Amino acid sequence: MEDKAQTERNAEKFKEIAKNYYNKNFGTFSKSEIDLLMFKFFYEDLQSQNTDGIGTEKNTPLSDYRISKELGITERRVRDLRIRYYLKYGKEYDWKKDFVRLIQNARYDETSHKIFLNIPDPALYIEIQNYIEENGAYIEKQLNSKLLQMRAESFIDLVISAESTDNRDKIVKELKKQFKTYNKNEREFDEKNIAKSLMKSTCDIVSIAANISGMLSPGNIIGGALMTLLSNIKK
Repeated sequence: MEDKAQTERNAEKFKEIAKNYYNKNFGTFSKSEIDLLMFKFFYEDLQSQNTDGIGTEKNTPLSDYRISKELGITERRVRDLRIRYYLKYGKEYDWKKDFVRLIQNARYDETSHKIFLNIPDPALYIEIQNYIEENGAYIEKQLNSKLLQMRAESFIDLVISAESTDNRDKIVKELKKQFKTYNKNEREFDEKNIAKSLMKSTCDIVSIAANISGMLSPGNIIGGALMTLLSNIKK
């Protein structure tokens, strides 16, 4: 038997469906829009339960695979629906905190100097990609749409760009000092393109991350998580 809260939620769902049929618009609601609306109901119920609703522990990311099994559709279609849902119905949320939680699972390849991070939530991936591109950096596109791949130098440049002007100047000053240690000609360091300067040099990117991690402002939570990842490699 349904509890009162569930009954009220179902009533709200019917109202949302009805408004697309009974306001002189009967039959104009396309099948793709109906599918998206029904997915919205299902997806938000899972989110409200703080679990994926299929027996996994709370705070577990909603997996495309588990949703696809429940709905009987492909993972690709689930991902498309999640993106469409986010673009049409999604609310603003603090995506940076979710990103920080994922960074602790990232992998750094010391040979390629690349950071690899699996991001199961397509909405989070979109927000991260937009943030990175708006700040002048870029991510490397992969066949696996859940995998974020980025040079560590570009990520460090991005992190520094999030700092206030005064603190950024202090960090750049420290970077120049370290740059000179590895490269005799400090004038080669380009403040406007820190990533490019670091890539062209013989700098130890892990040591650099360890040295500047304590200079980041407390509000730069992405930077703090990234620097911790890199600086812990040699421990």
